[in-house]
Amino acid sequence: MAYVAQRREAARLLVIGTYRPAEVIVSEHPLRAVKQDLQGRGLSAELALGMLPQVAVSQYLAARFPQQQFPQALSQFLYRSTEGNPLFIVNIVDYLIAQGLLREVEGHWRLRVTPEELRVSIPESVRQLIARQLERLSDEEQRVLEVASVAGAEFSALAVVAGVEEGIEHVEARCEGLVRRGHFLQASEMEAISEGTLTGRYSFLHALYRSVVYERVGASQRVRLHRRIGERLEAAYGPRAGELAAELAVHFEQGRDYRRAVQYLQRAAQNALQRSANVEAIQHLTKALELLKTLPDAPERAQQELRLQTSLGGVMTATRGWADPETGAVYARARELCRQVGETPQIFPVLWGLCAFYSVRAEYQIALELAEQLLSLAESAQDAALLLAAHYAVEQALNLMGEYPSAREH
Repeated sequence: MAYVAQRREAARLLVIGTYRPAEVIVSEHPLRAVKQDLQGRGLSAELALGMLPQVAVSQYLAARFPQQQFPQALSQFLYRSTEGNPLFIVNIVDYLIAQGLLREVEGHWRLRVTPEELRVSIPESVRQLIARQLERLSDEEQRVLEVASVAGAEFSALAVVAGVEEGIEHVEARCEGLVRRGHFLQASEMEAISEGTLTGRYSFLHALYRSVVYERVGASQRVRLHRRIGERLEAAYGPRAGELAAELAVHFEQGRDYRRAVQYLQRAAQNALQRSANVEAIQHLTKALELLKTLPDAPERAQQELRLQTSLGGVMTATRGWADPETGAVYARARELCRQVGETPQIFPVLWGLCAFYSVRAEYQIALELAEQLLSLAESAQDAALLLAAHYAVEQALNLMGEYPSAREH
């Protein structure tokens, strides 16, 4: 190619070739030097190919299987599973055929299961390809990637430091080297740890890369790494650790430190509520309640469950509605916890939630009894805001029951 491109005689000739940059760099293939030389002379141009969009995945299926009756959901599944990587698309389709999930019946290709039932593990061909790429890396680079796979699909160099015996500068240098070679990682925006302190953030080029690397890490080692990463990030961010609450909750849960996992799940729910992300908040609170069961049965656990149930009841009313049975069950459990714990500030919002629950379900007598309990609590506390809320609750219940003179008084 170098000879043909540089010969002096004119030639009406166009050569088009394809290659994978990562493989050329790692194997020190001569194509790399030739390409750089030709580009420097203005004799060649490089067109970097991105991932395929979903419409191209559909076109690929139509071209490979002209007589096919595939649902649109198949191309959607392939796109989600491969993120548009052409090599992975081909391998997964081959795998589906080998497993009999795609089969030709009476001249037409069909999907033999529903799209919802498609749960494809990583095909062995893809696994072996990624494994060969890993083996070409140095031991230090492999170790960085293994720790990074535990840190997350996107991670900071600081998190990787917790699992390797190197400083932040060496870890960032190894990550940057992989990024430059287009190998496994890509760079994300820098992250500010504290004033004047920045650290690099990176992400895996594809979820399959991370999955294969993650499988190389032993189960017990994963537990240790998750806990060490969580502790390192928690210490580095200090008072700002709550900003990483969701990430820290995952590390402490996987690291079997359930007490801290519950704390950060509760903070993650608060962060979600500040963005009005109610569904996300419910997920965090529900997970926190599940993990709380693993902790020793003690008054502190009951107090923490009460806080979680009270928060969950509030956010469920915004998503499921006041009259939803699950909303009522959450408030009922919170009331039971109030009785176990004793006098607690949460009793007022819990009774308020139950009062609203029964009012909307047209069980007015129960709602009135709860509203009168609210009024009694507010009068004992002599709190103007609570008195206002309690009178309003009594008025609403009486009004719905048709007791208008009494309702007017409140």
